[in-house]
Amino acid sequence: MRHGAILSAALFCLAAAACKNKNPIRLEQTIEESRPLVSRLRFSEQSRADQLVSGFFDLQAGSWRWAAPQFEVVLASPAGAQSQGAELVLDFDLPDPTINTLKNITITAKVNRIPLAPETFSTTGQHQYRRDIPASAILSPETVVDFTVDKYLEPPEDGRRLALVVSGVALESK
Repeated sequence: MRHGAILSAALFCLAAAACKNKNPIRLEQTIEESRPLVSRLRFSEQSRADQLVSGFFDLQAGSWRWAAPQFEVVLASPAGAQSQGAELVLDFDLPDPTINTLKNITITAKVNRIPLAPETFSTTGQHQYRRDIPASAILSPETVVDFTVDKYLEPPEDGRRLALVVSGVALESK
């Protein structure tokens, strides 16, 4: 009986070894390289949507997006900005219904939490919000820009709060 138990154990070990995969799957850690940020975002470049942090709705007509009353982007700091500063440029449009209903809107921005001067717009059409950014606000190779718009539309049965039609944003060297 003792030999039978030893024989059974040996056969079990052989069977287990025979079933073992000769080419086992090995899990290996991968390193995903992130693409470098750009300092100029054109919304027609869909591949850069990852730099739109929050507050944007779906791309429309391949070139613009509605922005909510608060929206945020991350941009590459342009060359020389840490010593010379930069200029923030927001390209946007105010459609007729926006101005007809709201009369005017005021945009403010913060660059790396440093507030920039507000500007009020009261006409329809294409506009730019442009502000100088001091070198002290450019802290690293990437710059976070937070925008706030004081008024917005709430289309009935839509659920969205629509502030601006944005087509691009950039940090430009001085």
